[in-house]
Amino acid sequence: MPTAPRPIPRLLFLDWLRILALLLLVRYHVGMYYVSWPWHVKSAFAGPALEPWMRLSSPWRMSLLFLVSGAALSLALRRWPAGTPWLRQRARRLGLPLLAGVLLWVPLQPYFEVVQFHGYTGGYLDFMRLYLGAHGGFCAPGRGCLILPTWNHLWYLPYLLLYTALLAGQLRWCPGLLDSQAQRLAPRLGATWAPAVPLAWLLATLALLRPLFAPSHALVDDLYLHSQYAALFLLGAVLARTPGAWARAEALRWPALGLALLGWGLMQALPGPLWRGLGYSLAQWCGVLAALGFDHRHLQHDGPWRRRLSNAVFPVYGHQDYRRQGHERQDKAGRQPRCPGLAPGCRSAAQQQVGPGRVLPQEYEGTSHFRATASKRQDWWCESSICSPIKKGKPVDKITRGVVARVGVDAYFSPSWTAFQADGGRD
Repeated sequence: MPTAPRPIPRLLFLDWLRILALLLLVRYHVGMYYVSWPWHVKSAFAGPALEPWMRLSSPWRMSLLFLVSGAALSLALRRWPAGTPWLRQRARRLGLPLLAGVLLWVPLQPYFEVVQFHGYTGGYLDFMRLYLGAHGGFCAPGRGCLILPTWNHLWYLPYLLLYTALLAGQLRWCPGLLDSQAQRLAPRLGATWAPAVPLAWLLATLALLRPLFAPSHALVDDLYLHSQYAALFLLGAVLARTPGAWARAEALRWPALGLALLGWGLMQALPGPLWRGLGYSLAQWCGVLAALGFDHRHLQHDGPWRRRLSNAVFPVYGHQDYRRQGHERQDKAGRQPRCPGLAPGCRSAAQQQVGPGRVLPQEYEGTSHFRATASKRQDWWCESSICSPIKKGKPVDKITRGVVARVGVDAYFSPSWTAFQADGGRD
């Protein structure tokens, strides 16, 4: 008589980690409303004050989420009986919320975006007809054309569904793939060089692929993000079956935290894409490792809050558009700012800061030069993020070389290449 399979214990700290990662993602997206980085909708009070604190989590938050997702799926595959149509179940669990989001609550984002940046004056129902009809006419210099319909902040779901399908194909071809890789990894966990391997991969893909494939979150042309997130998803699936993996992360939690903070400091203090890229990768992997270690150390307990939050956090992530629009209504009801941020008819955040010795916003850091026209038609020459008035006799072809980066009342020019941090943290 066959014996029942031994039950696989649930790793409670992974549940807590998933809950905290998704809640952090919601708060981060709210923060994007108040920083100067380009995004769908901007607050009238957007500025650079929150940006250093946003960069504390921007390198590692999505990386952690994909690693935990891979680990959770790997453990679930062990618990499910043989023959379970798990890929169909996962497709339903991820695909239906994605479809509902694209049709029901995500349209709020592009609606407010076209009102703020494209001068759209129609009502929401009129916009929905354009949205569902894949209207391609919402174009603006420096922002490109808006793609409709869109999944916006729900991009995590199709990416996760893709990686799940790819893993299913691999397991169909080689059912013991995860266990064999875990057996190979287990004796190497204690090696000094082992934690540096993921860091080297993340840094290499950043240096080689990101200049060619900037993050788009469009799934089909996002080779840089796929090279990172698919690798972390697979790594999580293998780590979940590797004895001693989580204990090793716990042992490394303090050094990992220190290195993550060092990477954050490099991103803030040192100019140039090389140091920023190194700091980003260091903060990215060490932030993930520190989160795993501290969570494994302190969040191994169960309780009613874990079960409630496990069920609630995913719907909160999907509906966060309403939270952001609530913040916008609070801005409109509050005091009037000096200038409504990046709204049409007002100087952009970059224009407000151009002046003798004034530091430019983050999106211009790392550019060698560009021409900025201030409100009084004074031309400024900016190098190393510091601006000064253009002197007579300066070569005009050098000043105007580049492409339009942003349009407010006046046009801005910057080189065709940008620094690594140019898009802030748009995930």
